[in-house]
Amino acid sequence: MKYLPTWLAKWKREGLAWHERETRMFEGFNTEIAEKMNQGEAPESFVTDLIQTENRHKLSKKESAWLAGNMVSAGSETTSSTLENFILIMIHHPEVMRKAQAEIDSVVGRERPPLLQDRSYLPYIGAVMKELLRWRPAAPIGLPRRATEDNWYEGHFIPKGTTVIGNIWDPSIFPDFDTYRPERWLDAAGKLKPAPPDTHQMGHLSFGFGRRNCPGMYFADQALFIAELLANKE
Repeated sequence: MKYLPTWLAKWKREGLAWHERETRMFEGFNTEIAEKMNQGEAPESFVTDLIQTENRHKLSKKESAWLAGNMVSAGSETTSSTLENFILIMIHHPEVMRKAQAEIDSVVGRERPPLLQDRSYLPYIGAVMKELLRWRPAAPIGLPRRATEDNWYEGHFIPKGTTVIGNIWDPSIFPDFDTYRPERWLDAAGKLKPAPPDTHQMGHLSFGFGRRNCPGMYFADQALFIAELLANKE
């Protein structure tokens, strides 16, 4: 159906209109930064670097705008949707929230806000976050891959060029994959278990896997940790 002309395909017309609106918005952001650079008021950022090196990278105005825009979209929508899931799961599991609050109170107390330096002393908070990302990842099927050569996997032939989608909710690793249970990440002593070797120290695959995993996963990990600390502190 992709060969249908746009006058017959309403979804194509809507998609093109959406694309044009997004392009104007992203280009407007870059233009605003460029104007601030000319006035000496723009702090160093990804966009300022793009503008300064545009001749070297040979990116068009639209390409630069979409590159920066995709970075913003990937980091904002994923974090916000995860925090919405956090609120949802705390409503359904108030016992988890009470345990998290008790841990913060015992480690941090009520006299100061929690800090990132407290993280190693808050294993249950870490387990709550890991289970949240595992239970409802922002990108449930991850990013599709393509086989670069013929391969076999557990008796199945995968021809070169095949689109491969990883199973983030692998039931062989998480038999009760649809159950929210932070305790799965803790050992008998209540400490966080070591992460499996192929998960970039995360313990789950919500940020992807291999060398093309999410480049912002450590930033997202810290941002979510801080948000959960503040939410449970209250």
